[in-house]
Amino acid sequence: MRKDEVVLKILCVKGLSALISDAEKRWVIMGIHICTSAPSIMHLIFADDCFLFFRACEQEVTLMKDILTTYEAASRQAINLQKSEMYCSRNTSTVCRNRIATNLGVK
Repeated sequence: MRKDEVVLKILCVKGLSALISDAEKRWVIMGIHICTSAPSIMHLIFADDCFLFFRACEQEVTLMKDILTTYEAASRQAINLQKSEMYCSRNTSTVCRNRIATNLGVK
């Protein structure tokens, strides 16, 4: 990858991060907390991998999907749903898991 491609990719990922952070500031997406006094974690980005954390509810799933669609349109970097995976807490019902997976188009 050329240097200018790396810079462009970093700028695009910063845009994705800004979209997610804005949703958190508006209290429409909640991240996870590793303990009560810790700040929330909304996303972690490593090279070509991105981990997104949000509640297993229809509102947050729809909003995260909208954020990813906006990111794809702006960056022209498509999310590979064939390689994407979803994990839920053990407290999430099977019905809810299936509904989220279907909505996001992941396994």
